[in-house]
Amino acid sequence: MDPTQRTSSSRVPAHQVSEIGLRPDTKASFSFPPEPSVGKVEHKLRLTAEEGSERFEELVTQLNWRMRECSSAEECADLEELSQYRDALYRLGVSDDGQVPGLSDAELAESLSVLKAMAAQIPATVTVISQTGGIGPGNRTAITALVRACQSSFFLRGGDEVRICTVGNVDSGKSTLLGLLTQGLQDDGRGRARAAVFRHRHEIESGRTSSIATSTLGFDQTGEVVNYRVDGSGLFRSEKPHHNIGRIEAQARIAEKSSKLITFFDLCGHERYFKTTLQGMVGLNPDYLLCTVDANRGEMRGMVHEHLVVAHALGIPAIICLTKCDVADEERRYAALLDVKRYMKQLGSKTLVVKDANDAVLAAERILQGYSPIFLCSAVTGAMVRELKLLLNVMSRRPSLFQKTLQTEPDLQIQIDEVFPQVPGVGLVIAGRVLHGTARPGDAVRIGPIVDASGGLLKDGFLSLRISSIRVQDHPVEQLRAGSSGTFALKSAGRTKVLTPRTLSRSKFLVGTKSILAPTRWVKATVTVLQHPSSIRVRYEPVLHVGMTRQTARVMSMTSSDGEPVDLLRAGDSADILFRWAHWPEIVEPGCALVFRENSVKGIGTVTWVGNLDEPREERTKEVSRKKSKVKQTKSKRKGSVESVAAKKTDTDKKTRKGLLQDKKKSKRPKR
Repeated sequence: MDPTQRTSSSRVPAHQVSEIGLRPDTKASFSFPPEPSVGKVEHKLRLTAEEGSERFEELVTQLNWRMRECSSAEECADLEELSQYRDALYRLGVSDDGQVPGLSDAELAESLSVLKAMAAQIPATVTVISQTGGIGPGNRTAITALVRACQSSFFLRGGDEVRICTVGNVDSGKSTLLGLLTQGLQDDGRGRARAAVFRHRHEIESGRTSSIATSTLGFDQTGEVVNYRVDGSGLFRSEKPHHNIGRIEAQARIAEKSSKLITFFDLCGHERYFKTTLQGMVGLNPDYLLCTVDANRGEMRGMVHEHLVVAHALGIPAIICLTKCDVADEERRYAALLDVKRYMKQLGSKTLVVKDANDAVLAAERILQGYSPIFLCSAVTGAMVRELKLLLNVMSRRPSLFQKTLQTEPDLQIQIDEVFPQVPGVGLVIAGRVLHGTARPGDAVRIGPIVDASGGLLKDGFLSLRISSIRVQDHPVEQLRAGSSGTFALKSAGRTKVLTPRTLSRSKFLVGTKSILAPTRWVKATVTVLQHPSSIRVRYEPVLHVGMTRQTARVMSMTSSDGEPVDLLRAGDSADILFRWAHWPEIVEPGCALVFRENSVKGIGTVTWVGNLDEPREERTKEVSRKKSKVKQTKSKRKGSVESVAAKKTDTDKKTRKGLLQDKKKSKRPKR
C-alpha cells in the first residue's frame, strides 16, 4: 500500500504535526489526535460508574471491543475465546476530539479505580505507561494506561506475534541494537552486544551478518521485558547471561513467560548478501521494518536506500533508528536526521522524532497511518532505548490486506521458510507460517512443488504427507491459526526416496488436500519499473521474488492498461507483464507482491494471474533440449565422480606398492 494513501485517511490536523516531533513542546497547549472509531485506543475525559450498574456494564463492553481490536461487530462476534484478547490503550483526561483538559488528583484516582474494576471483568491488568502533568492553571494530569489480558504464555495459546525485520547498511549497528534489546547487553564498542545475535563464527570474526538470524523479545502483562532482569537504570541486564542455555531453550523460556512476543529477523546489510535480505523482506512478510542509520556518518549511505524503497513499495511501515549517537557530534546527528527526513519525504512518508514516552505511544498509533518514527539512540549509553521498548510493547500487528481480500482459498496453506530433512528421532521437519486455515496434528497435507532433476513435475507436483506434531518456540501445541509461525513434523506414507534435500529445497508450500493451488509455469503481474539503466524488453530475464519463491523468469509479453502491446519499459513506466519461470513450475497465489531484480531491485508489482499456457514450438524444443542437457550433465558428473574416485584409488594403490618395494629394498641392505 502507498504510504500517501494510508496518510490520506488520517484525521490528524496538519497544525498538530511539528517539523521535529508529533506535537509541540509546550505542555499547556498540546493535543492528541482524535479518538479513532476502530482499533485499541480509547479516550476518556473521566470515568465514573459504580460496579454492577448499567453504565459500568456498558464500559466493560466497550473495553472488550477495544481489547479485541475489532473492525466490525461481525468480527467481534466471531471471537469467543479468551485467547483472542490482546490489549487496549486508555487515555484518561482526554476528550474525544483529542483536547487535553486533564484531571485533578482526586478525579484521576477515581478514574483509575473504575478502569481497574472494568479490567478485572476480563480479567486484565492496568499499567500507566505515560503521564503528562502541569496542564492548565489547576496543575491537572493526563495519563495513558495499557490494559492487557492476565494470561501467561499468551503467544503459545494462539496469540499473534509481531514480526519485525531489521535492515540498514553494513556496519550501521543492526545486530548491536538487537543484542541490546533482546539480551540487555550494554555494548562496549568492540562487538559485545552483536556477538549474542550472530549465528556463525565467521560473522563474529568479521562483524557482519551473512544469514537471517531470529531472536525474540517478550513482554509480560505489565509491559516489562521478560528476557532478562534489568539493573537500576532499567536498560541493561543486571545479571550475566546464561551461556550454557541454548538459543532454542532460551526462546522457549521467553515464550512461556510472555503475554506479548516480538520476533526479530536480523537481515544482512552488505550488498553481497542483498538477495538474502530481499528474500527475507518479501518472504517473511514482516509487520514492520526496523531500519538503522549510522548517525556518525552524517547521512544515509549504501544499501539503506534500497531497503527503504522496497519497504515503501511493499507497504511495510518503517521504524528508523539513528545509531551511534554517543560518538556522533551534534552537527553530524542533525545532518543525518535531515537526510533521513528528506529521503522519507521523497517516498511519501511523514516522519516524527520520538523524544519521550508520550511520543512513543503516539507513534504506535500513527505508524499504521503513514508516519515513520525516528529514534536517536545509542547501544553504549542506552539513549532512547526505553522509549523504543515502549513502542514495541504497544505496537499492534499490522493488518494483512492480502488475507482480507482472499476469499477463494479457505483450505490450509503454509508457507515454508526452512526445511530440515533429517532431524534425529523425528524425521522431516519444516518451519513456516500459516497463511490460511488452521493446522492441527493428524491433518493430511501435500507438499510441493515436487520436481525432478530436469525441472519436470512428479505426477501433479505434490506429495502426500501427514502432520504428526506442531511446536511453537519448542512447545507442543494442538493447533496453529492463520498468521502464526511454528515447526511441523511430517510423516510420509510412501515414496520416501523422493524426499531428498535437493527436492525439498524447491518446495515452498504445504497445502491441504482440498486446496486449489497448483504449480504453474506462467505468471502475470502488474509491474512498475523503479530503476533501470536501460530499457526492459521482451525476453528480458530478471530474478523474481514472490514470497519465499526465488527463481529466474523470462518476460514473454508486455501490455499497457488498455491492452496495447508495449515494446519497452523505462524507469517509472507501468505495464502488465507475462513471465515464464525458467527452470521449473512454482506455486504462486494471485494477489501476492512481486519483486524483480538483477543486482539491485528493478521493479515491483502484484500478481494478477497464474496458470499454464500452450508452449510455443520454439520454447518446447528449447525445454526438451535443456532437460536432455541437464540429464547428460548429471550423468557426466556421476561418471566423472566415479572415474575420479577410481583414479584416486589407483594412485593410492601405486603409492602403496611403491612404498612396500622401497621398504623391502631397505630391509635387504646389509647392516654395517
